[in-house]
Amino acid sequence: MGYFVRRQVAVSRVIIRVVPAVFVISLSISAQQIATAVISANPPVTASQIAALEQQILVNPGDLNARAQLLSLYAAASVQSRDNYRADRLNQIRYLITEAPDSSLAGSTLAYVGTTSGPYPDPGDHAAIASLWFAQANSHFDDSRILLNAIRFLSIEDKAQAENLYTGAAVARPADVEVVARLGFFYAAGLVGADIMDGRVLVTRTAAADSSWTDHCRAQLDSSNNEHVLMGASVALPNLAMRRTGGGPAYEAWVKYSEELRSRASAMDRVTGGSAAMPVEFQMFAIDSGAASQQNGGAPVPGEVRVGSNVQAANLILSPAPVYPPLALQAGVEGVVKFQARIAPDGTVKSLQLVSGPPLLVQAAMQAVQQWTWKPTLLNGQPVGVITSVDVPFTLAVH
Repeated sequence: MGYFVRRQVAVSRVIIRVVPAVFVISLSISAQQIATAVISANPPVTASQIAALEQQILVNPGDLNARAQLLSLYAAASVQSRDNYRADRLNQIRYLITEAPDSSLAGSTLAYVGTTSGPYPDPGDHAAIASLWFAQANSHFDDSRILLNAIRFLSIEDKAQAENLYTGAAVARPADVEVVARLGFFYAAGLVGADIMDGRVLVTRTAAADSSWTDHCRAQLDSSNNEHVLMGASVALPNLAMRRTGGGPAYEAWVKYSEELRSRASAMDRVTGGSAAMPVEFQMFAIDSGAASQQNGGAPVPGEVRVGSNVQAANLILSPAPVYPPLALQAGVEGVVKFQARIAPDGTVKSLQLVSGPPLLVQAAMQAVQQWTWKPTLLNGQPVGVITSVDVPFTLAVH
């Protein structure tokens, strides 16, 4: 199975529509500005296109957007030729791992080298890149961004090594939710046979290998005594199971197991807020948005009032649009990110509680909304705090 979906369209521009409540904000972005745009293999990629980007990178080695575009072109060119750009692509990936290992591009599927599938698959190349990532992870074990990027690469075809890194971090920093909860997600993905966060299967394995790994993940969760691991698996499992099964008895069985994991996690003394303590990518898997609101203290406190989203939107005076995440652009991810917002009396954001939304869009939406400002809400002539709902839709329209 390939790693890249190519749309047979001519991309001239992408319109990002971000709608905060009743407002519409449109941004026009040229194809050259899209860091990881999906590149069509029809018409064919030309050598001049690739050469222009290679020259741009020679002039500015730190231009990761150009490197992302170049990796996209290399991926598209792999359909036309097996080996023309294999070595050049590897050099780009080596640069990312050695010089920008904490970047989102380094941890993306654009920078993945498979053994049997994806652009320019080669067992030797895969082993070389996996070795680089493993070395970086061990050299920067306390840097969660580098560690997680290494794990993202290894978790596709080197699951045992990825697990070793996860469990090492869990032992060294058992309360580090940023990393440890993802071990629960990793096991949840293994239970349903997925390779990455969005539920996709990127590598074909034998039925025996799949069954063995599923059994291993189940055994690890059954024996785990880390509440973050259990809650991470519990929160992610229903969503992943639906994506993999489409519903039915198999899905219902995974939901039941998810509830068992949540119950075990909740019974542990160290639990302090359930899915509210999960990393932002995991919070979106919470099905019950009402529960998410309660975890944030959904009831108004003295000096606060609850205001409907449409009414509050009319008071919005500053609303910078979010930057569409490059990986979401590459994957064609759209959707609505929903927050419960606490707004201070001066109209600035006091806190945000994620209710739901596609994981690749959540961080961008949160960063944007945190900069929004509303007119103060008055009660008896005095400004008061507000609790309201904020929706941030992301829409890609390709013309």
